[in-house]
Amino acid sequence: MILAIDLKSFYASVECALRNLDPFETALVVADKSRGEGSIVLAVTPYLKKRSVPSRLRIFELPTDINITFAKPQMQKYIDYSAMIYEVYLEFISKEDIHVYSIDEAFLDVTSYLKHAKKTAFQMAQAIVKRVLEKTKITATCGVGSNMFLAKIALDLLAKKAPEGIVELTQEFFISEVRKRPVEDFWGIGYRMQIRLNQLGIFTMEDISKTNPLLLEKEFGIIGLEIYEHSYGINDSKISEIKNYKPRNKSIGNGQVLPADYPVREAALIIREMVDVLVLDLIAGRLFCKTIMLSIIYSDKITASGFSRQKTLDYPTDSQKVLQLAFKELFYDFVDDYPIRKIAVRVTNLSSREVIQLSLFQDEKTESKERTLAETILKIKSRYGRDIINKAESSGPKAMQRIRNKQIGGHNE
Repeated sequence: MILAIDLKSFYASVECALRNLDPFETALVVADKSRGEGSIVLAVTPYLKKRSVPSRLRIFELPTDINITFAKPQMQKYIDYSAMIYEVYLEFISKEDIHVYSIDEAFLDVTSYLKHAKKTAFQMAQAIVKRVLEKTKITATCGVGSNMFLAKIALDLLAKKAPEGIVELTQEFFISEVRKRPVEDFWGIGYRMQIRLNQLGIFTMEDISKTNPLLLEKEFGIIGLEIYEHSYGINDSKISEIKNYKPRNKSIGNGQVLPADYPVREAALIIREMVDVLVLDLIAGRLFCKTIMLSIIYSDKITASGFSRQKTLDYPTDSQKVLQLAFKELFYDFVDDYPIRKIAVRVTNLSSREVIQLSLFQDEKTESKERTLAETILKIKSRYGRDIINKAESSGPKAMQRIRNKQIGGHNE
């Protein structure tokens, strides 16, 4: 039996816990007002959700007829609370049976613990949710199912509206009632897949169950067969398998929403800073990359949306010089003269530095010197802090790296 546990309005609930406030009676949002009215609201309390305030919006979209408390994001605090809640899970089950899905959500396989605890899965969920509230003042909701899919659907579609916040979903009830809902309501079906399914005349999960699985496989590959199984409440994924899974081709990247609209020249500075961070990540992982990816989102004030492009290099590398030039070319090849608000950079097609054969195009002597310098910088930053060494251009008024050095995940520590 699987439990899918979600920490209700997690960031906002942590802020309420720190202030000894009830999130169900408090109008609080997690957002940095100093970044301007266009700043993203990261979370709102359940009190505001009941008043139809969405969990993701911008500050200027908040209702003006409610006296709202603003809490500046404190990412380290949220991480600390998440760790405290993980410790609660460990009071009940082993870490091998816990899959942390996100900072505020986890799957727990309680199958082998029920007999010893003399509890049903539902009772185990009650005990864990109660203990989380006692220890952290954070309210959790929980879906219970015989597999991860049913548990997740119980959580997403049923538990959050249940009086106790806990619902067990059986395969029989899923088939008879729940799968009549639209496909976009279900875990694993994103917007693009929804559009394609609708084009095929498929609008509900029940429709999927009546579709030839070979057609679904033809359209979506192995994912098509997976959603067909899901339409019958079947899911063979095991938490142990997920924890042991290692993707063949990882990627490294970072992105940020700028505090204001940046002209092209100033945005180029931000890209240079972000690429420098990517290079240090490659050096730390002893990795080379062969493909780079750049995404640009223009200001909300214009109609153009932006672009996302990638480029394959002549050879795998971790060279700062090579990567800076490649990202610069990619940027200026596709950018229009519009104000820019969001930037993301990523490298993929990764390989271990130890097993790469040198290329005729590669200046290994120069790149080796770069690598040695980068490794030294990493050691210094590791010992004295991320902000101890910065390029001169990162001291300018439009630079962001020194600010981000003091943040976690782009937000205040």
